[in-house]
Amino acid sequence: MSGGLVVDIASVTSTTQPPATEVVYKVRNTDMQPVWMVDDGWLIFRQDGDLIELSFARGRLRKGVQVFGYFAPAVLRLNPSEQVERHFTLTWPLELDRMWNVDRIAAPTPGKHRLSVRVGYGTTPQADEPKSGESVDGPINRWQRLGQSAPVTFRIPAYEGSTSGN
Repeated sequence: MSGGLVVDIASVTSTTQPPATEVVYKVRNTDMQPVWMVDDGWLIFRQDGDLIELSFARGRLRKGVQVFGYFAPAVLRLNPSEQVERHFTLTWPLELDRMWNVDRIAAPTPGKHRLSVRVGYGTTPQADEPKSGESVDGPINRWQRLGQSAPVTFRIPAYEGSTSGN
């Protein structure tokens, strides 16, 4: 039986000046073989109620986005039992890349939320070539598997233009 990637959020710290949230997460390969973690820094922000998911996996391109061809993700090889730690900062309100995100800005209500982190990975160093007539993101969608952390509770600080939170 194969494993995969285990994602754990190590810490979430928010500051009021500037209004930001720093997240540290760890990714460990529990498979018996190497895996290749998507490591190009593209962020997909999703919110459903108080649950915020930050995805560093490759997602489907947003409807209406046109690209000039497939571009492979940068990947990091993780050998069996190997672990890597990643840090990132969310400055509120958060500007998002529109290639994968519907909204240009993420502006959740300040206050208590839950956070999970998702990462993508493959069991080979890269995806196969596109099949005839396939969308440009088809190869990555076939190649990629997902690892996701359990949610942790954190607070988003008040920021300019925000309304009071819970």
